[in-house]
Amino acid sequence: FDLEIPLPPLAEQKRIVALLDEAFAGIDEAKAKAEASIQSLSTLVVSEFQSLVDEKGFERKRLPELASHTLGKMLDKKKNTGTSRPYLRNVNVRWFEFDLSDIHQMPMRDEEAIRCQARKGDVLMCEGGYPGRCAIWRSDEPVFFQKALHRIRFNEMWMAEWFVNYIHSLDSSGKISEFFTGTGIQHLTGETLSKLEIPVPPKSEIEAY
Repeated sequence: FDLEIPLPPLAEQKRIVALLDEAFAGIDEAKAKAEASIQSLSTLVVSEFQSLVDEKGFERKRLPELASHTLGKMLDKKKNTGTSRPYLRNVNVRWFEFDLSDIHQMPMRDEEAIRCQARKGDVLMCEGGYPGRCAIWRSDEPVFFQKALHRIRFNEMWMAEWFVNYIHSLDSSGKISEFFTGTGIQHLTGETLSKLEIPVPPKSEIEAY
């Protein structure tokens, strides 16, 4: 069929393009300012968090005193057997949240699924890729995870929020790199995680914060 397209004069086309260019430039500028504001706010929050830890001088404890932790399921198409289940990779773990837009599946036996399952309140942390990046699983539905992730299950669930914020402050300040191993691809191993000392505030301090 014939489709007729309205075509304004060349001068009018140029005027419209100029208006659109100006509008898009304004959008880009507003976006840049908004991102800068968010970054400034994030830096301020991290700074205040670090000041709080330094000021209070909280007792420090190694992670195994506060939580259990384990790595997930090894990916091996030749050896993996069992029921196919969805699982999280380190790319799915962002700071404070999860990107569930691309979830893979792999077969797991029932006994493996029990060990490699995170439930509500557990922290999932990247072992590699972006070592230390972590978030709390908040869904009532459990989720499975691969070996590139640590599952950290605190004895007291309220500690999970504090822990993620503390690790984020270490990442923002660059101090977390002190705990990495490897010269090329860096990792935050389970052995290193076991030695990590966490400042432990009273629960009342957490609620006030």
